[in-house]
Amino acid sequence: MVLASVLGEDQSAILVRAIQDYLKRISDDEEIVQEIAGSYYDDEISFEELEGLLGTKEAKNHRVLKQQLSAEFVDTVVDSE
Repeated sequence: MVLASVLGEDQSAILVRAIQDYLKRISDDEEIVQEIAGSYYDDEISFEELEGLLGTKEAKNHRVLKQQLSAEFVDTVVDSE
């Protein structure tokens, strides 16, 4: 990769930085955030993965919401019996 030579950096480091920058940019897109959160709610990704994608504060907010949604679901099922 020519850019690696010009910058005097490892190709892997450049690719990692580019991916991180891309993820940071898309994490500001509400539609993408909702897709990521949906994956967390559906247990497709872990809290740590969610935190890595959205940051600690946003991830904690989604964790609380997930807990609230689970509690409401349980209450609804119990009440319907």
